[in-house]
Amino acid sequence: MSLQIESLSVAFGQGPQSLLAVQDLSLGLEPGQTLGVVGESGCGKSTLALAIMGLLPAAARVTGGRVRFDGQTLIDGNQRYPSHLRGRRLAMVFQDPMTSLNPYLSIEAQFRLPLRRHLKLSRSQARARTIELLRTVGIPDPEERLGRHAHEFSGGQRQRLGIALALCCDPELLIADEPTTALDVTIQAGILSLLRDLQQQRRLGLLLITHDLGVVAQMCQEVMVMYAGRCVERASAEALFAQPQHPYTKALLAAVPRLDSEPGSALANIPGQPPRITSPSHSCPFAPRCRFAEERCQQQLPQLLPCGPGHQAACLLLPQAGPAQAPGDAP
Repeated sequence: MSLQIESLSVAFGQGPQSLLAVQDLSLGLEPGQTLGVVGESGCGKSTLALAIMGLLPAAARVTGGRVRFDGQTLIDGNQRYPSHLRGRRLAMVFQDPMTSLNPYLSIEAQFRLPLRRHLKLSRSQARARTIELLRTVGIPDPEERLGRHAHEFSGGQRQRLGIALALCCDPELLIADEPTTALDVTIQAGILSLLRDLQQQRRLGLLLITHDLGVVAQMCQEVMVMYAGRCVERASAEALFAQPQHPYTKALLAAVPRLDSEPGSALANIPGQPPRITSPSHSCPFAPRCRFAEERCQQQLPQLLPCGPGHQAACLLLPQAGPAQAPGDAP
């Protein structure tokens, strides 16, 4: 299993007011690898996930690039998405399990549909498989709960049901979009531990979308930072946290509350909002919010270039982009 994305671009709407949600984005993911995708809301993370799964809404369209999975093309121009792979070899844990689970169907019925379609199991086999999956993700008394509906489960249990449903056909790639959103710390830890154990057991490729840098530090080998639909930095988790290069990454890290902060001290924040990109940019999209921005940042779009072993960043202030020195250690 390998996922390869080459110069993917996704837009919402038509004409001059179309919103460029993902721009010229490339990445690769190998079996057993966990890649974290981080950034503020509106940076294109969920749109990227939906594009990979072929689940973009009607208003969205792929405007360029290609997505390949294990050598097979998923997205390339106007080619029809191979939907038989979705749910079987590629699966997704959605951000809100209350809306991603069908409120009208029992839990057993929701599991039975993909199991019978993809694995051709009989009704009794699908039932046994569902019980096994619910037990695997920690749902108590699974036999007694097959006939229940989503609203009869707690938030943490619904998230576990979403994970079990995504894993029911033994996929090779799992996309988890904010899998711990709105969960308390204890339940969040349990969900992350479950994902990590299942990934190790099944050698899953895991694309983990989150805004929580603590989750990234705990779960990911590599990290991609997105801003305005673009990748602005990519590195191993160790390198990213030890020596972040892009001013946006540094600002995200500085905004994380610290236990050793002085009581009553102000929390760091990033002024302004992510831009609404409606036309191809010819300047650094982070420049209006960057305290280090120079005049050239308003005139030139930085490219993603190497800035260390296995480390890439898109910033004109880095040494490889010009004579100016890199910005300070903290924004």
